[in-house]
Amino acid sequence: MSVSLNGSTPTDADACFGTGGSSSSVMRGLAVTLNSGGSNTVVAKYKSNGLGAAFFANRWLFALRYANVR
Repeated sequence: MSVSLNGSTPTDADACFGTGGSSSSVMRGLAVTLNSGGSNTVVAKYKSNGLGAAFFANRWLFALRYANVR
């Protein structure tokens, strides 16, 4: 899973991934800069390795504004 910010293409370098084959819990934190206009979209994007079915459960996305750039 990686995030798409304002329609950008998510990259594997920013991804959070599990080991596959069994249930796993993973977490990833990223600091990003959003547009200052206040109209932003953050979308979680998922992919599998193509070696069978992929299941995603109990997902959440947490955003925290910690500074205003002026």
